[in-house]
Amino acid sequence: MKNVIKRCVSLLTLFNDKSTQISTEYIRDNISSYRDLSDSAFKRSFERDKVLLREMGYSLDYVNDKWSIDEGYNLSGTSIINSIKKNQNIEFNQFLNTYNIIKKYIDSNSENTNNINNVSKLNDAIKELENAIAELKQEVAIVKKENQLQDILIEEIKEKGNNPLAN
Repeated sequence: MKNVIKRCVSLLTLFNDKSTQISTEYIRDNISSYRDLSDSAFKRSFERDKVLLREMGYSLDYVNDKWSIDEGYNLSGTSIINSIKKNQNIEFNQFLNTYNIIKKYIDSNSENTNNINNVSKLNDAIKELENAIAELKQEVAIVKKENQLQDILIEEIKEKGNNPLAN
C-alpha cells in the first residue's frame, strides 16, 4: 500500500508542476515507480492509482480535444474544489480523509526510508522469535512426553516390586 500512496503523491506532485495536459508516456517517464514496469503492469498500476485519486476526491480527466495539440491527463482540482466552485454542499469527511492521508504521507515521507528499514528489521526479528518459540514448544512437548514415560516406568517398577536399583 505504501507504494500506491507514494505513486499517488508523485502523480499529484507531477500534475502540480505542469500546467498543461500530461501524456501517459510523460507520467511513466517521470515517476520512478512506473519506469521499470512492463506495459501491461504500468497500465494496471496507473488505472488503480487513477481510481484511488478519484476516490480521494481528485478530478483527474483525460483531455483529447481534436482541435488541441496537447492531449493527456489533467488534474482540474478536487471534487471538493469543484463543489465549492458550484456552491454545493461540501462532503466534509471526504475532505478531511483526503487531507489526512496526504498530510500523513508528507509528514512521514522524510522518515519513510528509516521506517521501512526498521520495519523490515522488526519483521525479521519477529520471524526469528516465532521460529525459536516453535522450536521451544516442540522441545517442551518432547520433555513432557519423556517425563510421562519415566513416570509410567517408575509406577510399573513400584507395582512389580522389582527395583533394579535396590540391592
